[in-house]
Amino acid sequence: MLLFSFQNLQFEVLDNGTVILKKGFGIVCPNEREKYLRFTEIQVLGENHPGDGAHKLINMSETDSLRYISHKSEKDFLTIIQENLRLRCTTVFQAFEGTGTIRILTEITNLTPNALQIPFVSSFILQGFGGTGRDYRKDLFFHRFLTAQHAECRGERRSFADAGIANASSSFRFANVGSWSTKEQLPQGILEDAANQSFLMFQIESNHDWYYEVGIQQEMCYLNLSGGTERYHSWVRILLPGETYRTPAVALAYSDSYHGVLVEMTAYRRLCRKKFACDEKQPVIFNEYMHLRWDAPSEEKTMETVPVVAKTGAAYYVIDCGWHDDVSAKVIYRHVGAWKESRTKFPSGIRHVAEYIRSYGMKPGLWIEPEVVGQDCAEMLEYYDDDCFLQRRGKRICELGRYLLDFRSRKVRNYLSETIRRMVEDYGAEYIKIDYNQDCGIGTDRDAFSAGAGLEDHAAAFLSWVEEQTNRFPHVLFETCASGGMRADYKTLSRFALTSSSDQTRCELYPYIVGNLFTAVLPEQAGIWCYPADTPAKQPIIGHEKVILNGVNAILGRMHLASDLKLLNEREFALLTEAIRYSIAFAPIREKAVPYLPLGYARFGAPAVATGLLSNEKLYLAVWNLQSGSQEISIPLSELHPIEVRAGYPASEPTDAALSGNLLTVRFSEGPAARLLEISLRSDL
Repeated sequence: MLLFSFQNLQFEVLDNGTVILKKGFGIVCPNEREKYLRFTEIQVLGENHPGDGAHKLINMSETDSLRYISHKSEKDFLTIIQENLRLRCTTVFQAFEGTGTIRILTEITNLTPNALQIPFVSSFILQGFGGTGRDYRKDLFFHRFLTAQHAECRGERRSFADAGIANASSSFRFANVGSWSTKEQLPQGILEDAANQSFLMFQIESNHDWYYEVGIQQEMCYLNLSGGTERYHSWVRILLPGETYRTPAVALAYSDSYHGVLVEMTAYRRLCRKKFACDEKQPVIFNEYMHLRWDAPSEEKTMETVPVVAKTGAAYYVIDCGWHDDVSAKVIYRHVGAWKESRTKFPSGIRHVAEYIRSYGMKPGLWIEPEVVGQDCAEMLEYYDDDCFLQRRGKRICELGRYLLDFRSRKVRNYLSETIRRMVEDYGAEYIKIDYNQDCGIGTDRDAFSAGAGLEDHAAAFLSWVEEQTNRFPHVLFETCASGGMRADYKTLSRFALTSSSDQTRCELYPYIVGNLFTAVLPEQAGIWCYPADTPAKQPIIGHEKVILNGVNAILGRMHLASDLKLLNEREFALLTEAIRYSIAFAPIREKAVPYLPLGYARFGAPAVATGLLSNEKLYLAVWNLQSGSQEISIPLSELHPIEVRAGYPASEPTDAALSGNLLTVRFSEGPAARLLEISLRSDL
């Protein structure tokens, strides 16, 4: 018997060579030797799947025959090698200083003289969380994070019973299929053992297909995490002799509290993302799109708006969709692909407008959707070859009137690299918003053994191209967007400065997104729209509470300012600029703060929402009254031990908030309305 450890994990090699995870991540290892706590699952096509149902991706063909070969621990890495007659399996554990979160991935290598087809390989499987026996399941809960366009990041806590886990034959699972990685659920979840106050949070780092499965095996809870699968994603990898495949990485954080596990994952996300010098001060961005230009910008309109925006203190001015192609907004998306300036809409050229923006002390930005070519973009359809497009069964994939480009093609990457150069050097952009407004489905089978494998290679090539651009133009701020938050995975977010959280167009609904957002996205990366002047020009009734609500929506994250700001009266404009000053000053706090949800997950339609960021013995708490009329909101802060509350934003308007022991009460005389509070906490505990 061999024992070895890494961080808080303890492994054991049994007498027969089986390697198990004996301790760590809150698991309880049973005494019975037949109950192995495996951490790898691999299936070879054509071999027996001895599991208890094809719908459950556990007990695969190679699992029981894998035997320990060696392990190596150095600095922040542990590598464990197992083998059988067909495969070498290498599992890599990586620790990060300052957090207990561990990143894990699996590599498999074909040891045979023949090609092997792999329909499933887990990134990691954990078994034994929450104890063992017949009754422990009543104390187990699963937190999943639903998402959709305009309704991103909806946290939900469900008991195992409510999730449908009745016995060992049942499980619950989710498979994201396609190139929108977060269109239905976020690639994260939390297992909670309420009886023992144990919390395990996972994150799957894939910008395309991913899968999780939670169930019962041998009277123990298991968590199975992976990328693509044959069953759900049309994913099969072929491994030639000596060839190696690497799974997507996953991250696991463990704590004895819900807040603690969020702290661990937040710290990890900060360590694994790329830092951008041009974003160090987390500037406020104005974008013309929302409630102003939509898809119809023009030189005249931009130059009319620039002086107004410059007075707010925004650092960037972004021209969104429509600066390209001499067609109307109604058909613009079917014509995109060339990414050359429209001289009809911008007769003096984009460079002229960019210099005008700079003359007002702001940096210009442009929007692009590089992965598509419209059906009516004759120039690029003639330029690109067939192998430049994602295909299935010899036919190009077309969604919403646009063909989808394949970034495995050098011709595609070269053209779009030249496009980014043109936008930066010729047009003068210092901010580029990279958007993606459709999903490709199961992927492409052109030059791929399976559609899912083709998608995986394309998705990797796209992110490699993104890294080339950010390295090539380090002074340019790059944003990722996918119809709002449809690509909010940390494979993607680790490579961008910031992301769009949503394309939600109603400010009174945005708090339901912001209320949960920081469980999934770092606050310093979470772009949130602030569009106080969303009222049509014919009915310019805005109101100061609406301006405040928009400010509170965006301050804790990254403010994306928008709408026709000239409609604001003097009082309203002053409230907006106060929010912007607060947002700018909040930058050093934001980049170190951790999320805190005193009322639990925000639920769409709820009368009140509260969410906050904790930093240096202070809670910055946003509170929203989302019902019409007055409301008194009680918020328990028992675990924080608050000692004082004061108005953060706005400081210039009445705020009715008081502490009675550990209970915070916030009173609103009207609604919808919002306030940002600063709450000092005891530091001697």
